[in-house]
Amino acid sequence: MELDIIDYLRSHFPKLKKDFYPIFTTELKRDSFVYFFRPISNDYVSESQLEIRIIAKDYDKAVELANKLDEVLAFKRDDPYKIFGNTKFRGVKTGGGCLFQDGVQRFEYTLFYAIKWRAING
Repeated sequence: MELDIIDYLRSHFPKLKKDFYPIFTTELKRDSFVYFFRPISNDYVSESQLEIRIIAKDYDKAVELANKLDEVLAFKRDDPYKIFGNTKFRGVKTGGGCLFQDGVQRFEYTLFYAIKWRAING
């Protein structure tokens, strides 16, 4: 599931597809995404929380990337589940915010999504 969701996001950010990192990054020359998955429930339809941090030199770029993430991952109530790879899923934005990391001189825009998903076969 995790790799399918990240591959889905990479497909929507072709210029940054190599800049998705689990847990942390030391890459500060380019904008990047750092992500964490946390299980919430495990059943026929499971739920996980995705925390994704946008690390950007420019605030406006961080906001632009956050808005695009919302377009591709924050589903509307009527939107159907997406199928990508072996995962059928839908996301709902549950929060987030932006802060400036003074030590590295970068903006860190953190977003939280609740992802309902299930594995599918072929």
